[in-house]
Amino acid sequence: MEFSGTLAALREDLAACCQKQPGEVPWPWIATKVASLLTAHGNMTRTVLLTELEASWHSLIAKESADGEIFRTVDPFLGCSIPPPLSTRFHLKVLQTHKLPGTDIWLWSVCGGPSSGSERRLRTADKHMDMFVHERHCPMIDSKEFAGFFDQRCIYATNLKAADRGCGSGRPLLTLLPDCALVFEVKVGPSNSALQDTTPTDELFLRDIFGVAFSRERFVYARDPIFDANQVWGKIERIERTREEFEDGRPVSYATVSCLIEHVEAPYLVSIRFYDADIPLVRLFHDDDYIGLLCAEQASDTEFVYGLQTIAFIMRGTRASYNETSQTSVAYNDLGFFDYRRYAHQISIGQLVPEIINLTMMARVVAVSENYPTQVENGSTLDRYVLRIGDGTGVCDATVWGELGRTAARTMPGQLVVLHNFETHEDESPNPLNDSRVIINGSLAIHAQIFNISQMPGMLSCSELRGYSFLADIAGEANCYVRAAVTGIHSAGDFVKDSRDQVGITRFAHKKCRRAVVPSARLDGTVLESLKSDYEFSCQRCKIKEVPDIDVVWEFALTAEIDDGTDCCTADVSPEAAATILGISPSQFLSLSAEHKQHQQLKSPLGLEFVISLTSFIDGGGDSGPLLRIEAACPIDRVGMSGIHV
Repeated sequence: MEFSGTLAALREDLAACCQKQPGEVPWPWIATKVASLLTAHGNMTRTVLLTELEASWHSLIAKESADGEIFRTVDPFLGCSIPPPLSTRFHLKVLQTHKLPGTDIWLWSVCGGPSSGSERRLRTADKHMDMFVHERHCPMIDSKEFAGFFDQRCIYATNLKAADRGCGSGRPLLTLLPDCALVFEVKVGPSNSALQDTTPTDELFLRDIFGVAFSRERFVYARDPIFDANQVWGKIERIERTREEFEDGRPVSYATVSCLIEHVEAPYLVSIRFYDADIPLVRLFHDDDYIGLLCAEQASDTEFVYGLQTIAFIMRGTRASYNETSQTSVAYNDLGFFDYRRYAHQISIGQLVPEIINLTMMARVVAVSENYPTQVENGSTLDRYVLRIGDGTGVCDATVWGELGRTAARTMPGQLVVLHNFETHEDESPNPLNDSRVIINGSLAIHAQIFNISQMPGMLSCSELRGYSFLADIAGEANCYVRAAVTGIHSAGDFVKDSRDQVGITRFAHKKCRRAVVPSARLDGTVLESLKSDYEFSCQRCKIKEVPDIDVVWEFALTAEIDDGTDCCTADVSPEAAATILGISPSQFLSLSAEHKQHQQLKSPLGLEFVISLTSFIDGGGDSGPLLRIEAACPIDRVGMSGIHV
């Protein structure tokens, strides 16, 4: 059973566990979730995997379903002696703005805001109470640019606390304390049926303050804002989980919101960071909402920070929920893209069209290009690799950028990969070898990922997730699993090697692309005469003339003879699989100073059985027939259950 069969079985079982139809579990979600779990864990049983999937699915449903959208009014402060948790979210409406007599302190009189769309609130009555205005928002009250803005204005808030300012009179006068963990809700015209109580005021406000106008279900450029205050207005594409980093030796937490600036000629993504005390504000936003910022701190052209003077605005979007039936067809969205994030089925290369976003697909690697770095605005270069992939319905090219490109560079022809969160664009200079009229693009900037299915350890250790194929039945192109004994191990070629390697089974490789590197200095053979730190190495794949010494690593370069009782064959062995089969790392192997000990280590796995991930592929440069490669291996005694031949 190949990986696609594993996914189909797990998807069916997950639907049964959740008492839902299989079509309600989108193929992209389960493909990436399973690939992620089996890549990270090498000893996961089917039961544990299914439990993890079920828990993740329920968590996702709870997060995105309407039942999770609970906002409170002021009732928890007035009707209970125990204050609500700080994490409680509130939807309030400003009834009146007034000053505390004899002071310059502003207050809002607030009550519960109206429900709209799928939003739910817990409430007992329409009560109201006063709320101190935070000093950050006070200048807006007297500003002519915001005249009338707070009249009947709805706000979303969290982290609210109340205090009694009754001055001991015996009649408590609870007042909400000032807090900046709130956002002002703006609304536009009636073209969005989920929004009610719309007023022309917000459309004028958005035009003057952010320079945008809502037209045909999207925002377009309207005019230059009437003042420059580092404004940001965009559609939220993704909200990242809270992370932690160290600054000046101390831990700093932050959450990142990625949003699309859509009202420009060439829409682009920007990221907004919320640090430490401002992180609770992120709980008020969801994917597909619009976020606006005034006085944002700008770290770069595409990076902003919610700072000490920043003011936030929100316009609710219309979000599709996983609680609804997954999409079985995809139409253009309001930005002119095909959004395949919730597409129910697996998509093939033959179905690709331009302008797809959030694309997840599975294919075989046909070829991997060298690095073609491109110049970026600041004068630096950005790595660019091209994967040629195919799936039986066609062949197309995937351009992979930056750090993700270096991950792509480590893949090999014939391997099975899952591409997640990629985009498609029209191929303006069609390649005769490219059957499709599109090019696929991916980078970390759009949260793209690549999973190498052929090298996932989790598929080997649990026979409940896969079956066995026979060597005698392997076709010209295949990705399968076999149970076979190792009957011979040999060097894969005459590579440049360390002087300590006396049997010729290691080579020097570039850590980033895992391809062989060569010393710049000419040698009288293939053995370095001194330490590798004494040499400069170059990598032709990455086009780096001087690879840093720390990025030059030892790895095994082996071929192995395997026999499963139906046939015997010779296969190349990936460096990872070689270390598993030999039971030793390359550095440990090189530390065996005596030649007979190295030969003894080579003979140690002979006769032992392994579960092997095997790739059969056709080398485009030769006519010698299919080639075999052992991608990953697991000793048979580490397999939890015996498998069934299929």
